[in-house]
Amino acid sequence: MTKDLSNRIQYRPEEAADVLGVSVSKVKVWIRTGVIPSHTIDDMRFVMKADLMAFIESHREQSLGLAS
Repeated sequence: MTKDLSNRIQYRPEEAADVLGVSVSKVKVWIRTGVIPSHTIDDMRFVMKADLMAFIESHREQSLGLAS
């Protein structure tokens, strides 16, 4: 059974990968290089939902040729 992640305000990298449909290693590269902002709480890495949605939107715009 798949977890419902829609009501979350932040995601672990593994959860962000599920949302994006990419590998965890790809999300970790994007976090490490600053493409997706993240923060750490008690040695656990998180991506805020707003940052993840902004990442999705920017890539959607790029794929449609709308980015400036």
